[in-house]
Amino acid sequence: FMVVAMAGFAVNDAIVKSLGNTLNLGQVLMLRGLFATVMIYFLARLFGQWRSPHFLVMPRVLQRVSGELIATASFITALFNMPLGNTTAILQALPLALTAAAAVFFGEPVGWRRLAAILIGFAGVMIVIRPGLEGFNIYSVLVLVAVGGCVIRDLTTRILPMEIPGLMITFSTSLAVTLMGAAIIPFQGWNPIGAI
Repeated sequence: FMVVAMAGFAVNDAIVKSLGNTLNLGQVLMLRGLFATVMIYFLARLFGQWRSPHFLVMPRVLQRVSGELIATASFITALFNMPLGNTTAILQALPLALTAAAAVFFGEPVGWRRLAAILIGFAGVMIVIRPGLEGFNIYSVLVLVAVGGCVIRDLTTRILPMEIPGLMITFSTSLAVTLMGAAIIPFQGWNPIGAI
């Protein structure tokens, strides 16, 4: 399932990247979010995971949603403005950052091998980013901001109450991203959408 999910993310990123020439950030977030939110709602109903909407505004759920909003807006903005390979390479810092954050916030043990792998991985990410005046790119930094948002999202997911069904959590995130896209559109305008 993890391999299928990662393939889905890769396909999604490629599609979003291709739409960046036609649609703006708000349109992509809103339109993609509308389809996802409706689908997730029906799946939650189908699998008996729909609960009271009060779950959607619980503080921990809102904290998780905040992390996702930061990650999504930052990553897609970067994806529109830099090569897909570079954004993907920098995003590989996520498991490294997540492992380090879990050690700091949850006290998870990190042996010397894992610590060495984290340091080597971060060094690799810095090589891709090429920090310095010549290679500095604000969009590279946005991918790192997206990594930070994902860390907030994932660490918060771990401490969510067990009584909140997974599809309700996913619905709240998808709905929030959709609303964020709709809120951005007035500032960016609406680009005509033709047949694709």
